[in-house]
Amino acid sequence: MDIKQLAQELELEEDDCEELLDLFIETVAADINRMKVALQNGNAPALMCAAHSLKGAASNFNFTDISDTAAEIEKNALENNLETMSTWIYLLETLFNAVSS
Repeated sequence: MDIKQLAQELELEEDDCEELLDLFIETVAADINRMKVALQNGNAPALMCAAHSLKGAASNFNFTDISDTAAEIEKNALENNLETMSTWIYLLETLFNAVSS
């Protein structure tokens, strides 16, 4: 990821952008873990909450693929449709890993 370019897009100083990005990475990692636990427990509301949080955080950084995937997870959790959720979470984790590495 090009921090300089991201900072320009977000109209931030590079140091501020790096700090926010570090916080984003921590938050998203925690949200993904919350989703996995919620799915294991069949807890659709907790899954929906974690996906909603992640969707907003990704949107703030213009990570559209991550935000869109989190939105899909949120929608399915709202409908209590958990059957394909592990696939969506895997996709989300893959997209996140590409951004965080």
